[in-house]
Amino acid sequence: MATMGRGDSSSPLASAERKMAKALAAMEHDFQKVRVGGASASLVDAILVDHHGRRSRLVEIADIMIPDPRQIVIRPWDPTSLRAMGAAISESRIGLTPTLDGGAIRLYVPALSEERRRELVGIVQARMERARVEIRAVRHETLSLLRGPYRSRRVGADDLAREVGRLQLLTDQAIAEVDRLGHIKRASILRL
Repeated sequence: MATMGRGDSSSPLASAERKMAKALAAMEHDFQKVRVGGASASLVDAILVDHHGRRSRLVEIADIMIPDPRQIVIRPWDPTSLRAMGAAISESRIGLTPTLDGGAIRLYVPALSEERRRELVGIVQARMERARVEIRAVRHETLSLLRGPYRSRRVGADDLAREVGRLQLLTDQAIAEVDRLGHIKRASILRL
């Protein structure tokens, strides 16, 4: 998103731009969690394993490899933790069943059904709408901040109109970016 706010970094427009950028970044982060059918290390990223008396993230105690688009291979650095990793994967909510294969765990990622694709598109659209609401809330909050000096007669109507116009431009750019990113994610879900 291009920088539109002028003035110092503490101005209401600069603050609004930062908040809108955070809303976009949060949406993108949530999009990464939406599995589109292919194997990805992010599927096992949040799994915690009981390892030598403490909880560790799976990715911190094993090598994660993606040999093909439908398979994840996990090789523990400590072979004695293989069963604990398998149990942690089974208990997680990723929906994949671990298969022990010698000193590794294999996870087979099934292809998406048409019904599941529609469900994922719905999740993406709901997350896009939430981002739009967050961006509009930032706009509303910033409008109040801009109108304060106008009401107390410290800023003229022309200056207020100019700042409101810049705020609207920031809002329009952020909403357009939500739509662009959402379109890309929906297309990736429907393509696979």
